[in-house]
Amino acid sequence: IAAWVTAQTNSINSSLAGGCSPSVSHDFTNQSIDFCTGGTVTITWTVEDICGSTNPTATYTLTQPQAVSYDAPS
Repeated sequence: IAAWVTAQTNSINSSLAGGCSPSVSHDFTNQSIDFCTGGTVTITWTVEDICGSTNPTATYTLTQPQAVSYDAPS
């Protein structure tokens, strides 16, 4: 998840245009998802400068893996 947050933050930073010295921050604090049950984590970014701010969000989703299946030995 941390790598995804970093990639999204870098994308926001590289797309910034205008404003007065805008900065980007996020509320990621090492949230995690249990690999066996799956789940989601929603991250909020804050893009702000001296004239205002906006708060885009994105959700990271991990789908629960399928259960193990096998043919029992005879």
